Amino acid sequence: MPPKRNRAAVLREWIAKIDGNSVYTTDGRVIFCEPCQQQAPSDQFFQFKQHNQTSKHQKNLQRFKEKHNQQKQQFIQSTSSNIPDNFTYESCSALISANIPFHKIENDEFRKFLEKHCGRSLPTKNTMYNYLDHCFNKVLPLFKNLSYSNIGLETIAQICQILSGHDTECNIPPDLIPYYKYAPITSVDVERSFSVYKSILADNRMKFTPKNLEMYLICNFNLS
Repeated sequence: MPPKRNRAAVLREWIAKIDGNSVYTTDGRVIFCEPCQQQAPSDQFFQFKQHNQTSKHQKNLQRFKEKHNQQKQQFIQSTSSNIPDNFTYESCSALISANIPFHKIENDEFRKFLEKHCGRSLPTKNTMYNYLDHCFNKVLPLFKNLSYSNIGLETIAQICQILSGHDTECNIPPDLIPYYKYAPITSVDVERSFSVYKSILADNRMKFTPKNLEMYLICNFNLS
């Protein structure tokens, strides 16, 4: 009677037969399916083989391989770019986009859940703060392209310079210069004008027709 084979060796042989060394693991007693995150049937080889051919396993296997390839690609990108860790950068960017404070990832249950399904350790909140510069530098070119496509940006910048008290040159058409005699020229007059006109944008104002706005401006101008 041939000697009884060691079960651990048998399970390893089954795994090797279906080329599943990167998909299945065994502790010598049972077989664990990594893509399905569950124990695979291991009483008989045909049961194990059937599990490997089920549609559920094939779908999970596809996701498992995609995740593995993505992690590999992230590692390659992180080693070839100025960003030390692409996973941490993307985590930081995602939390910022979702308006989630960094201290939320210090929650034990939240961290365990993410680490379980991400397949790696999460960075701490202090590490996240170190990646803010990377996120800023990534978004800054997009912001500049959007801002400089606004034809009114130069005018807004000039107004900002004037309100800040800096000297600036404004190209004013000659036909508009005579009207400046009606404009307030002292800081007190300017402040008074702003306090009067800012009530147009009061929070409790529900409706303002163009005609009413015209009458409102004329009345306040005459009062000043």
